[in-house]
Amino acid sequence: MSLLPRKSQWIPAVFILACFFFCAPHLFANRQRIKNLAEGPNTFFVDSANFFDPETGTSRLEVYYKVANDHLQFIKEKDGYRASFQILCVVNDQKGHQVTGDIVSDTQWVRTYDETNSRREFAHGQLVFFLPSGEYGLRVWVEDRYCNEMVRMERQALVFSFDGPSLVLSDLLLASEICSTETRKGAQVRNGLLLVPNVDRGYSDLRPLVTFYFEIYDLAFNGSASSFFEVEWEVVDLDGEIALADSGKVLRRGELSFDHRVLDITSLPEGKYILRLRVRDPQAGRTAQREAPFTLHWSNLGQVAKDFKEAVAQLRYIATEQEYRKLKDAQENEWKEVWLKFWADRDPTPGTPQNEMQNEFYRRIEYTNDHFSVISPGWKSDRGRIYIVHGPPDEIERHPMDIGLKPYEIWYYYSSNHFFYFLDENGYGEYKLVNWQ
Repeated sequence: MSLLPRKSQWIPAVFILACFFFCAPHLFANRQRIKNLAEGPNTFFVDSANFFDPETGTSRLEVYYKVANDHLQFIKEKDGYRASFQILCVVNDQKGHQVTGDIVSDTQWVRTYDETNSRREFAHGQLVFFLPSGEYGLRVWVEDRYCNEMVRMERQALVFSFDGPSLVLSDLLLASEICSTETRKGAQVRNGLLLVPNVDRGYSDLRPLVTFYFEIYDLAFNGSASSFFEVEWEVVDLDGEIALADSGKVLRRGELSFDHRVLDITSLPEGKYILRLRVRDPQAGRTAQREAPFTLHWSNLGQVAKDFKEAVAQLRYIATEQEYRKLKDAQENEWKEVWLKFWADRDPTPGTPQNEMQNEFYRRIEYTNDHFSVISPGWKSDRGRIYIVHGPPDEIERHPMDIGLKPYEIWYYYSSNHFFYFLDENGYGEYKLVNWQ
């Protein structure tokens, strides 16, 4: 049976709106739980970077992966647990035809059982392909030792040419760690540096340093050029505003030069950014440029320290009246204590490192800000509020351009026998909740 009456049976809009304004405060009062916790955080990431390979004289595409322990199948060993798995990658051209592929075997070892189910601890590694310039599609997936597919990811990769007299930059490799090494060898070591890619390109107040590695190729080098390159880098927000900028020099080493830099982004607000690097040959005037997007998230506790009032306002959706008053009335020296106590009371698995309900709550905050922000942040919108409290709907019926009707959406939650009707009254994308069941 349909949960939604036919259009001809809708209550007149004025009455619906009146009901909403009178009843909405009661609809969300005293909510203490978040429903549909299963979705969770992202747990599989794939990234790539393009370099010149002097041995083959072609482009070297490095494909990086990062897969959460929770996706892997572990077997008990004497001192811990071990997972054995394969990473498969297929590279397709623009027409969808396979041009190459590879399989690598990998293992992950952990000490405790809880770590085997973690979505915050990862196995990571890389595959390497030598390709002509062009655009490619990557399909990467994880299989266990019995060839059962566990998780899959698809993404695009651009391989550019290093031919000719031009000054060329590699991709900017965002890293979670770069350190000098003289003894270690392997895929993650380049030019005497151990490079651990930051595959998800995410940073936070817990990891506030953007470390990046790059290579400069001057294949027309004749030994008489300047002894250094001039470099400028900047961090730009999505509105094109420069948030950080600096400059320096890189020692010229011949046809191949390289360097790495560390940027402190503690002062930046949460959001999406682009790291832009420009290199200039001061003698010949040749230039090159590359960009790399990244995301800055304030951790839950970091958001409390940064804006406690907003953090409390977000908790209003799930706090009891007593909890909300205690949070709102807390003094600055009590903020951390009351906030931690609030979430400790809602931890579905006390004694484990993760609070799944807290993690899912802030994942939903992030989702609503990404998808429902119009004039104000998405978590403040009606769709955001429903999404945060009830989770992703089982079905969304969208009507953006029905003749004679204003845009509207209907969200269905079949498991709880609810629906929510949202109307875009002004046509600006700000959907208001006007009816529910």
